[in-house]
Amino acid sequence: MQLLMDNALFILIRGGDMSSAVVIGGGIAGIYSAILLKKRYESVFLIEKEQELGGLLRSFHNEGNDWFDYGTHFIAETNIKDIDEVIVDKSWTKGWRKFDSEKVGNFFNGVLNEGEAFVDAKGIGANYYRGLNEFLEKTYINDTYTDSEDQLENTFGQTFTQEIFKPSLCKIFCVDSLAELVAGANLLFGMKRIKVLNSKASKLIKTLPTYDAKMSYHADYSPSKGYRTHFYPKVGGVGVWVDQMRIKLDALGVTVLCGRSVKKIGHKGRVINRIVMDNDEVIDCDNLVWTIPLVFLFRAAGIECSTVGPRLLNTTLLHFTFDSKPLSDDHYFYCYDPSFLPFRVTLYSNLQPEVSQSSGRHRVTVEVLSSGVLDAEKTCAVVIMDLIKMKVIPSNSKVLYQKIMSIPNGFPVMDHSYAKSFEFQSHLAINSFKNLSLQGKNNTRDWFMADVLKSIYHEFGR
Repeated sequence: MQLLMDNALFILIRGGDMSSAVVIGGGIAGIYSAILLKKRYESVFLIEKEQELGGLLRSFHNEGNDWFDYGTHFIAETNIKDIDEVIVDKSWTKGWRKFDSEKVGNFFNGVLNEGEAFVDAKGIGANYYRGLNEFLEKTYINDTYTDSEDQLENTFGQTFTQEIFKPSLCKIFCVDSLAELVAGANLLFGMKRIKVLNSKASKLIKTLPTYDAKMSYHADYSPSKGYRTHFYPKVGGVGVWVDQMRIKLDALGVTVLCGRSVKKIGHKGRVINRIVMDNDEVIDCDNLVWTIPLVFLFRAAGIECSTVGPRLLNTTLLHFTFDSKPLSDDHYFYCYDPSFLPFRVTLYSNLQPEVSQSSGRHRVTVEVLSSGVLDAEKTCAVVIMDLIKMKVIPSNSKVLYQKIMSIPNGFPVMDHSYAKSFEFQSHLAINSFKNLSLQGKNNTRDWFMADVLKSIYHEFGR
């Protein structure tokens, strides 16, 4: 380390002559990247603007010792040994609850389908057999579609597209038409497949790859292969995982800087050589890993980016504690019904039954996506009534605790402007710098946690 005088300020230079990597963003992508990079670089710095690591894997608790998660709940194995030994370290997950799979349900057309991750097409009623005929006739799936409507109609048929996917996806993304969305938008919210026919017929037909890709098994049958163990702590929230990973980072010698952001990215030509923090501290940089939105990269590097940013939805989290046990035994479920406000509902009593049984306090988190900011009091009242109508909580349930959290501009609408903007920004970033790696949701191919971890492993872990 050395001290330099620059513009009358003393600036601490970290790294010196040692090789140094800097990771921006303290979510799971940033944490795992920093761990792997420590095997390659003498100094690794993990920078997070919030006061603690974790991103959507954080949790909080109230005065009644009720724990709630901000977003992601489960930590799941990837079935790649090298990754799983780090992410689900047996030294501290041995005391966690383990699930062969998430118990996910869906609410569609006024019915809660428990333990069924995918919509039952029979729920559309009279037009089911017409839709089934169209579904079975779609035997060819390609990779080139103009939009979601084109993709879904050529995969599932017109009837199922218009009566299942259109109301569901238009509700989720707050759009009027499937044509507004890019192909593949359905993959983000548990709508990769639908349920048709019966258990035996589905089992037979799914031996054909074309149908396997769009048809789900029924709840009374699951294949014996492909399970990934999911973990959730017996006490506390998923943030316990973040705490353990922070211990691991410290033990490895990774320098974690929370409550800090990047003010400037210094570079010579296409090579990034230093990072200037918001407190004017400077870090030498041989390799930069970026896991947060790219607009902040361009701003710090002084690169003009004229593309129009994506349209973003607001996320409202409503955390409740009820005195009654939920009527459903799902871990969580998606609500695809546009007549109801919730988007996803998490039932902690089914994740930590011992905690709820001993305390008599039953926690529920409801997520709502909207194009504008919602009125907190009205939203809370509507959501509670929706939970009763959906038969998730008893009608005589008493609210022991409630907290409403609004995350403005937290989720992108997967429309065509988003796709163009994302592609433009990704190419601009990669073409601007040789020693830059884009990870996390900066990869269009990586949306789910397992995919993010695998991409990072393939780049840094071998």
